[in-house]
Amino acid sequence: PSAWFPPGYSFFLALIYKTVGYWQLAGKLGNVLIGTAITLLAYALARRLVGPRSALVAALQPLFAFMSGGVSNDDLLYMTAAGVLWALARAFRRGLTPATGAPIGLFLGAGLLTKLNMLGFIPAVALCLALLLRRAVPSGLPDALRGATCAAAIAAAPFAVYVALNHFAWGRSAIPGGVGAVAGAPGRSFSLRQEISHIWQLFLPRVWGRAQFSYSPLWETWFKGFVGRFGWLDYGFPEWIYRFARDIWLLVAALAARELVRRRSALRRRLGELSVYALSLVGVCVVIGVSSYRSWIANGGVFEQPRYLLPLLGLYAAIAALAVRLGGRRWGPVIGVALVGLAIGHDLFAQAITISRYYT
Repeated sequence: PSAWFPPGYSFFLALIYKTVGYWQLAGKLGNVLIGTAITLLAYALARRLVGPRSALVAALQPLFAFMSGGVSNDDLLYMTAAGVLWALARAFRRGLTPATGAPIGLFLGAGLLTKLNMLGFIPAVALCLALLLRRAVPSGLPDALRGATCAAAIAAAPFAVYVALNHFAWGRSAIPGGVGAVAGAPGRSFSLRQEISHIWQLFLPRVWGRAQFSYSPLWETWFKGFVGRFGWLDYGFPEWIYRFARDIWLLVAALAARELVRRRSALRRRLGELSVYALSLVGVCVVIGVSSYRSWIANGGVFEQPRYLLPLLGLYAAIAALAVRLGGRRWGPVIGVALVGLAIGHDLFAQAITISRYYT
């Protein structure tokens, strides 16, 4: 990673290198460890949210597998993001204490020192802490306050040191590569209204303002990309695979939605927690959209890539687990086996086209 990125991933690889003695092996081994941790955290999150159902589909997601096979700070970002979501779910189950606040701060702080896309999770973490503090009133408030302070301090302290070193020691902007500066190219100038419209249209259908895209990013960039576009987005599946995947995931989403409706009384009790996960989704999308718009202002380039959604892999696993849970004891295993079977086929097909792309 370049100097534009925080040093967390490089520091992690350096620790692995000190152990094994070879840089190439350190990169591969490091990403194997990260990929394993992401899978375990995604499973643990899905288990805490919807019960002990398989979330193996997350481990077999081809774009995630492709990224895990390389050496990129994105991988550590995915792990820390999955860790934040798991730690938030854990805090909602056990209450806010120093023991539950510390993992939130640890994963959030590590993510901020890995890649600044992690900024998108800060509003969700803040909402979680506020809801848990409110829940703790009055008897458990002192312990909850210590937990919130612990989470905030652990997350903020290393990042504050990094910002200070950038500014005072290394002579760089406080947050290199951040989204604050807008350097417009000739003929393009920043507009807040246009930026909001750009972010909206990047993920949702246009409802106001002029068209920002000549295509549908929701379908072309995010869905098709998440199903599988690899390399420098220069190869992917045949078109019929994307249509087939759309039908499968419409069915999975319908099953998950039906389970939510069936459990609506429990859902109402956990509405605050659900809003935290929804806000994490919105936060990640806003960070992507801000960078996308400002990249376009600066050079007219296309910034957005489907890999930027992989920090939300844990929620993807939870949706699949919800669909499995709807089947109950009788049909749940059948749905689970079917989804895992499809995921295995999906992953093997992705490996085949990757081998064909690079070795034939």
